[in-house]
Amino acid sequence: MKRWAGYRGLVGSLAVAVAAGSAVGAWPEPSAANDEARTTTREIVFDIDRNSVLVNGRSPAVTYPMTVHNGRVYVSARQLAEAFGLKAEYDPKSYDAILRDGRTSISVNQGAKQAWVNDMPVPYEGLGLVKDGRLLLSIRAIADYMGLYVGYDAVSRKATVADPEFPYAKPVNAAEPNFVPIDFARYGAYPVVAAAESRDSSRTLLFSDSPETFREFGVLYRDTVEGAARLFLTHVNGTAEAATVGWLATNESDAPVALTFERQGVAARSKDYAKQGREALAAWLAGGAEERRTVAPGETVVLYRTESLAAMDGAHAIFDVSVDGTLRFDVVAAPASQPLAVTASTPFAARDIHDRGTFKGSEIRLSADASDWEAERPARIRIGAVGSLGGHYVEGVDAVTGEPAQNFGNYGVLYRLTIASPGKAAFVLVPLRGVYMGAVTFDGAVVKTDALHVGEGYAIGRTDGTESSVELELAAASGSFMPFEVLVVPLP
Repeated sequence: MKRWAGYRGLVGSLAVAVAAGSAVGAWPEPSAANDEARTTTREIVFDIDRNSVLVNGRSPAVTYPMTVHNGRVYVSARQLAEAFGLKAEYDPKSYDAILRDGRTSISVNQGAKQAWVNDMPVPYEGLGLVKDGRLLLSIRAIADYMGLYVGYDAVSRKATVADPEFPYAKPVNAAEPNFVPIDFARYGAYPVVAAAESRDSSRTLLFSDSPETFREFGVLYRDTVEGAARLFLTHVNGTAEAATVGWLATNESDAPVALTFERQGVAARSKDYAKQGREALAAWLAGGAEERRTVAPGETVVLYRTESLAAMDGAHAIFDVSVDGTLRFDVVAAPASQPLAVTASTPFAARDIHDRGTFKGSEIRLSADASDWEAERPARIRIGAVGSLGGHYVEGVDAVTGEPAQNFGNYGVLYRLTIASPGKAAFVLVPLRGVYMGAVTFDGAVVKTDALHVGEGYAIGRTDGTESSVELELAAASGSFMPFEVLVVPLP
């Protein structure tokens, strides 16, 4: 970890990462107001071995417990709240805990082993820990969800959490030139440019993620489909035996029905769910040759089946298909020792707090004209919503229960971004909440990212100034979080 005393080093590092050594002359000079703001910026340094805390270089009135558990640093929620002006609430009877500010609310229920961010369920493991009746939180998870910077020095065993405006940056590693340090002292000053939005409802999205971790066998999701459809399934084997997850199609009509695979992305079984999400998304974005299947009247066929899944192995796949009639789709969990089969009497597995449903919108098209932007100044285009639970995320229905459904995070929704007159520029993907490990297409080329945290960006492409437009395809990868932004940096 390196603290930058000024901005010249950051500019040079960004140039190395995205401009092959070119100087980036479009970054604004620091102002006196920025210097003054930095003197009051909040920073906490946790010294694990000494069990000491420094807030802006000074010891606080009270130092709360901290610990290292399963390789993660856990600190008191109260310590974070007092330093950053957050509100912390804790009920020792129910183990309900809430940490929040004006934009983000993190809720943890230690008894039920469940967690939510802005009412959206998130993985519980690695987030909260109760020790001696006090709630401790993973600083990595909290920093990512709250949009704070976090760094850890393994030699000194010191962890640092800081405001996003704090002038921290990750030095560019020559072995990883796509990683770009983001100086949030400047980043927030760059304008979020407006992008015209339109939604394409021609392809129906079936999202199967509840129960995300199935602990019994049965049907995980079911609906009837005709026309263009997308199936996005992500499940984990929570049983004690080997299992498979399958996608079945049943023709309940009296005529043959043709199904065409148009685009598909399948990831191998894995316990690294974020990496699995990236691999499936990258394969899906890459497309592939079309494949056609015919389902006879009254026939049930297995369209996809995972390899044998050990306990806590994840299964993840994305399929775009078109159907010239009507088919019933079933996502089924079954023992690996038995062939996948489904009947009208096959029970549904009990759902959990995660989302599932059928949604009419599966593509959001964004368009912007860079010639309208402020000349020679970086600009930001936001993909997703910040601090909003309604309006942006697609809405539909849970076909199993008939209840309204919302897809928090827009998993399975493709964002197609077109920028006219991009000029000569570098394009950087910047996560705003949580960890992002995914893939994008930049003018047709698939680019995979490694795990990105707050304070890191990833260079995904550049233009040379001759292009009339550039098109990007982006999506939320399973195991990762939205929103994120595309930072467009003009180059000389």
